[in-house]
Amino acid sequence: MNYVLNLATAFIAAFQLAKDWGAHQATWRRAAVLSLIVTLGVGGTINTYYAGKKASAVHEEDQRQIGGLKKAVETANKAQDSNTAQFLQSFSTLTQKLSDLQTQVKTSGLQKEAARLRAELEATQKALTPQRAELVSSLGNVTDTLENLGVTESSVPRGIDGTISFTATVVNKSPVQATNGSIFLRICEQCTFADEPKRFMKPVGAPDYDRQMMFATIPATTGIAVPLKIKTPDRTHRLEIQFVLRCENCTVHPPELLHINY
Repeated sequence: MNYVLNLATAFIAAFQLAKDWGAHQATWRRAAVLSLIVTLGVGGTINTYYAGKKASAVHEEDQRQIGGLKKAVETANKAQDSNTAQFLQSFSTLTQKLSDLQTQVKTSGLQKEAARLRAELEATQKALTPQRAELVSSLGNVTDTLENLGVTESSVPRGIDGTISFTATVVNKSPVQATNGSIFLRICEQCTFADEPKRFMKPVGAPDYDRQMMFATIPATTGIAVPLKIKTPDRTHRLEIQFVLRCENCTVHPPELLHINY
């Protein structure tokens, strides 16, 4: 089709020249216009040919590279499957060896061999189970060495306006980073947030005493401070706060309760 368009354009120009042949009285003008028309037709056709050839070569190269990438991915997947199978086979072999030895242990040498295999088995089990992050909440002044982490109750003065102010901390006490998680916070039903906690928002459809914060990461052995200012009901002297802590790679724990006396 590209060739047809080029040639059609040249033929139309030639017909136009024939129509206006008498207007070009000078021979050199007729020759020049005719030469331009022929050049246009032939040159356009040649250019289209080489452009198509180049595009075809580029397409073939792209397909070759795509094929190479697909083959590399397939090879990597096969290698991964093979490595996993070998690892599981090694684990199964170790388990069988230990089971056999435990039924035959009579000498100190065999006892040592059983103990060695037990250590290898435990190491293999540990390698199979990736370490998980551990999130906990605290009312203590948590240090870099995770001191005061277990403080779940504290006392604070109550203002004349009925509000109490304090800071809770959500800490990742594990040696691995916690990723893509949330901190869910619930105060008592009769309580209200005197100030909205920073980075928290009310979940859609949730009651007024619930707030939630999403996070991308909490590095290992670090925490997030959660300053709170809450208006408490009259004739009460104790506030219960519930934290639900979740992340992609976290160990799942039941909701945690913190208590404030005022």
